[in-house]
Amino acid sequence: MDTINIAISYIHEKGYAFGVVPETGEQCFIPPHVLDGAGAHRGDVVEAHVVTNPNEMLRQNTRWCALRLIGDAPAAEAEAKPAPELMSVADLDAAVFAELTLSAYLSTGEIAQAMGVDTTTANNSATRLFNAGRISKAEVYSRPDQSRASFLLWAKVASDFLDVDDR
Repeated sequence: MDTINIAISYIHEKGYAFGVVPETGEQCFIPPHVLDGAGAHRGDVVEAHVVTNPNEMLRQNTRWCALRLIGDAPAAEAEAKPAPELMSVADLDAAVFAELTLSAYLSTGEIAQAMGVDTTTANNSATRLFNAGRISKAEVYSRPDQSRASFLLWAKVASDFLDVDDR
């Protein structure tokens, strides 16, 4: 377990958050039970006990997972480090495309977690890439009477949805 300072960059309505290590730019996932009661807000710099992200697939984009938020970082450092900038639409789309090149396919939720954004933002980015003909999309339904898909899967090419050799 390590102790690092993180700047809270995003808090989702479902209670989880993401932060950025000011010195390195590495991302940290903050589960709801860790954020709950910590009183942290977007832009705050807090000290946190963290471990390496246990999800290997997501570790490349989100290196850390917070176990506990300790409180405000030293005031001088907090003032010296501004809140991280939000990604532009073009940068987000490029990052989503890059993430899909590393995976066979991802759900909208997995893209959201990897990018540190909410699922609506992830879906909008993937949809832009799909509409531009850059990626493929699969709609998955749980029941035949559904009017909307239960979830969406995204891949660089349609054949990535299948378990076949590329021969």
